[in-house]
Amino acid sequence: QPSSDHLEVGWRFKQPAWGQGFATEAAHAVMAALAQQGTVRYFSALADPNNSGSIAVMKKLGMQFMCQQQVQDPLGVQQAVVYQMAVRGDQPQHDNFSSLDTTT
Repeated sequence: QPSSDHLEVGWRFKQPAWGQGFATEAAHAVMAALAQQGTVRYFSALADPNNSGSIAVMKKLGMQFMCQQQVQDPLGVQQAVVYQMAVRGDQPQHDNFSSLDTTT
């Protein structure tokens, strides 16, 4: 559940933009900027279990799989995988976070 120190990030792109690194690059920039404010402790993201592209983005960002659960969205109850990462200091806790390859 998102709160002031645990934020959920997400992305949605039309199919022609898939696989070009836009989601990774945008999420990286937003997460880095928010982490510098010093109030965020965790970032999380959800995806359909069959959405391998979004799951790949979460992994590239350094998030770890937490669980699979049902979530309520405008289309009804859906299954989702939940990934999360901690923030340490002024950066999300991932050794390679500042040097992510956002081109893939």
